[in-house]
Amino acid sequence: MTTMGRKRASTALNEELFPIVGWAGLGGDMVRPETARDMRKAGFTVNFGDPGSRDPIEILDIHHKAGLRMIFNHPTLHVDDNLVLNPKRRKAVETLVRRIKDHPALYMYGLRDEPRLKTL
Repeated sequence: MTTMGRKRASTALNEELFPIVGWAGLGGDMVRPETARDMRKAGFTVNFGDPGSRDPIEILDIHHKAGLRMIFNHPTLHVDDNLVLNPKRRKAVETLVRRIKDHPALYMYGLRDEPRLKTL
């Protein structure tokens, strides 16, 4: 697998990309070719965003064409205080991960932001 013409890193430590992250960046309907290009022109290399109700591959493709990578934040992957990984939830996570895991724009999965101390 290649990323923007380069061999994809096997781990984050082997990644050539220097992450300049747009935290709470583009998400849902805000992800358009022109907004992604503008984000990249502004110097960002990674977007922390949520595809909303849109197709995850469409969102990742827009990022890739603009030269951005994405921290993929999606409700299916979110880990909250009351997470129960029942068979239905496990299947949804596995289905989504299988669909996007090899996409060149995927930088990492966003699972949780600012967990409570009691959950650690």
